Amino acid sequence: MRLGLTSIVVAAFGAALLSSCAGGGKKVDLAGDPSELARLEAILAGYPLPSGWSVARPGDAPRVAVELVASGSGRDGAGAPAGRRWLVPALPLADPRFSLSEAEARSLGLRPLEDLLPPLRAPAVGGVWPGQEGYPFFEDLRLSARAVRGKLPREISAWILDAARRSAAGEDRPLVLGAVGDIQVGPREGALLVSGEEGRGEVLRGGLLPLLASFDFLVGNLEGQISARGEPNPRKRYLFRFPPGTAAALKSAGFGLLLFGNNHALDYGYDAFRDTLSDFEGAGLPYVGAGLDAAGARAVRRIGIPGSERRFSFVGFASFPKENMGFSTEEAAAGPDRPGVNADEEETVAAIKAAAAEGDAVIVLSHGGREYVDAPPDEVRQRYRRFADAGAVLVIGSHPHVLQGFEARGSSLIAYSLGNFLFTGEAEPPAGQRGALVSILMYRGLARGIRLHPLRVAYDGSSPSDDRAAAESRFAALCAELARRPGPSP
Repeated sequence: MRLGLTSIVVAAFGAALLSSCAGGGKKVDLAGDPSELARLEAILAGYPLPSGWSVARPGDAPRVAVELVASGSGRDGAGAPAGRRWLVPALPLADPRFSLSEAEARSLGLRPLEDLLPPLRAPAVGGVWPGQEGYPFFEDLRLSARAVRGKLPREISAWILDAARRSAAGEDRPLVLGAVGDIQVGPREGALLVSGEEGRGEVLRGGLLPLLASFDFLVGNLEGQISARGEPNPRKRYLFRFPPGTAAALKSAGFGLLLFGNNHALDYGYDAFRDTLSDFEGAGLPYVGAGLDAAGARAVRRIGIPGSERRFSFVGFASFPKENMGFSTEEAAAGPDRPGVNADEEETVAAIKAAAAEGDAVIVLSHGGREYVDAPPDEVRQRYRRFADAGAVLVIGSHPHVLQGFEARGSSLIAYSLGNFLFTGEAEPPAGQRGALVSILMYRGLARGIRLHPLRVAYDGSSPSDDRAAAESRFAALCAELARRPGPSP
């Protein structure tokens, strides 16, 4: 039987029996493959048994057995459809392969997606990920019940149908999160960016716009203010800003949220800062990492993504080395009554813990590190590991302008820098012209896979790179180097 064409069958066996020793409780036994018991127990927790029925304990005599059956088990027709289990091969972070053929995937062996945790990751198969059309490896699950003695009670039969239907309808599907690094455009390209899709196509070329629109959710880092007002900050050498309407343009290009906590948030002062927040809000494009005061700057943005039962919480943080003209993180930081960026590490850790305690999938967008260096400094590794330990399932870094590696921290993933995404009007060094758009497979609130979409970041716009194999090899080497250097403990 060909796994790619089979369905996952989830069969839940519930047995209810009047226990002679207990004197009368109606009991169900959880039967079937032990590998299905955790999912079966989750169904029971979400959709309780009929009144008077409970799960049998040792010594009870159950009347009914409930089980989950997967396709290919020999009981494919049993029960009611209750969901799907995706099967994936597993690769280490430092493996240079990001998409496998079906034969290669089978040769590695397949496991349930929910069982795959960092530092392993799921590659695509034939360029397709679980949940996307054409993914070949899955099993359909069916929930079923059988009588241990006597006839199957009608209330159990009705419960099976209802619980299976609700379980299938409420099941998380795999999501693909897109993430890019630094976004900055010069005056000429800024005008193109807000002039509609045709204009954006002049700076986002070669199929980038359709790629941006393909993600379930897309995030990035906006390096500059959105305003026509303000005076240049005299303590900064590089000054970046965008024309009004930029937030709407980026939203229509596919972005769902941006980090505005960075070293360019005050390039043209407080009036331009306020204009930027107004541009975001007018476009309905959420941002993190900056606000009109410290509380606003560290605010958590809670977002529901269609297809996920779990809420996503985004947190922004900013830190950067003192610039050559003296501008520092302390000057950019928001205060009790002062606009600026979130640079309070302790409050950020507390915000992550609070959101994670509510069951949210917490994603941190953070700005920090050293520019044009392909490995993060110990200070940044320590900080981002703290964020992961506090409950962030994913930490995405920016500021270095070059691609850095990923590393695992428990069940979390840390991306230290995605490099440049769009950086026009500035002559970047060769390393800064090699950017990446990264897609991250999210399932049940955790990052399960990554894919690299290498970019050519040119003076006048960005486009997909034609050296995918070389870019993937370089990226794998960066991940391997991080694993080789243990780094500091938080």
